[in-house]
Amino acid sequence: MMEKIEIRDFVGIKYITLEVKQINILIGPQASGKSIVAKLLFYFKSFISELINSADKSKSKRDLDKSFKGKFEEYFPSSSWGNKNFRIRYSVNQDFIEIHRKQRAKKSSSEIVLSYSDFYKNEFAELKSLIQKQSEKFAEQDLQASMLSRFDVVYDIQRSFLYKAAESLNKVATFSQLYIPAGRSFFANLKSSIFTFLSEKNAVDPFLVEFGTYYERMKNPVRLSRLRRSINDKQLNDEIALLNKKILCGKYLKEDGEDYLEMDEGRKINIANSSSGQQETLPLAIILGTIAFMKPKVGGNSIYIEEPEAHIFPAAQRDMVELISTVYNSRKDSLQFLITTHSPYILTAFNNLLQAGFLANDSNEEELKKISQLVPSSRFILSNELTVYSLSDGYSHSILDINTGLIDANIIDQVSNELAIQFDQLLDLDI
Repeated sequence: MMEKIEIRDFVGIKYITLEVKQINILIGPQASGKSIVAKLLFYFKSFISELINSADKSKSKRDLDKSFKGKFEEYFPSSSWGNKNFRIRYSVNQDFIEIHRKQRAKKSSSEIVLSYSDFYKNEFAELKSLIQKQSEKFAEQDLQASMLSRFDVVYDIQRSFLYKAAESLNKVATFSQLYIPAGRSFFANLKSSIFTFLSEKNAVDPFLVEFGTYYERMKNPVRLSRLRRSINDKQLNDEIALLNKKILCGKYLKEDGEDYLEMDEGRKINIANSSSGQQETLPLAIILGTIAFMKPKVGGNSIYIEEPEAHIFPAAQRDMVELISTVYNSRKDSLQFLITTHSPYILTAFNNLLQAGFLANDSNEEELKKISQLVPSSRFILSNELTVYSLSDGYSHSILDINTGLIDANIIDQVSNELAIQFDQLLDLDI
């Protein structure tokens, strides 16, 4: 089953079409559209949850469309669209959701038009009808019993809908989503409950608020303690903890409502006084450290990560890639990643894991042991699980070599080669 997004003439993007797999990497210079692509995918994949919420509230199709178009303008303010009549289409096999811009007749302004395939229309109508029938049945019961019964029944209806959507579309099309934006040091220093407040005031970028609210919940000491007690895969937990410690250069602690990093010698540093790299990676490390053990009852998780390399040394960037791959392999049937990056080190680290996966695929037991001594098997990546796209000048192209299954080394080394040529030219100057 193919999941795909196609973007024309939107926010500086001329034409981009991407196939979406389990791990997806976008690399390119600043302002090349990487985050726009990631946020558009997040937006379109949220339609399933929007559909469920609208059905639960007995909204009409017109109300559903209005709400979803409103979310588009919230995520992508009209001032950023440019002057062209853009068209954006998200599809899973033959089913699609599309947004396009249309000029109003005899007016200088324009409007956005939302359309989607019959699958979504029919399923919305059926879901709303089922929920309404059950609500009418429970309206005749005792209020408290009715509310509890309705909650259980509606939950079962919604869960059945998700199973049906996963079967008809693709399992990943129904995944719950988490967008982890860049600038994560912002979250590390803010006190608890601030994002709950901001979400009610609509005062900040919605992607920042959504992640901040999730991060607040995940850092809750009671929740973390409950999660740790439920972990039964000690080997995986230890591997993730070790990678997190290497990335953070310390162990994360929470004492008296404050966040600390404990160094090997026992010294504790308040996160507010830690390095920019530690502040940037702490929220990401906490989320990745917990997501491996939090498989939803239905579906899975699509995780979007902006700039995992931000403010950290190349060795730590490698460790971050190995952490992502370890978490992915812990539940690869129910995880999907999209990563935006500027860093060739991120690509090189993934290339090593691809090479390890390629070698392991045809190796015997003795050979596999040798490979695993260099790269643990929990970090192997297969090329059919991965897409890598380079974005520049408004276009995209795949940089995954179809013959080797590896990321094109020329892209990785391009800037280094240019710098080396410049250095040689300086040495050749007759001065």
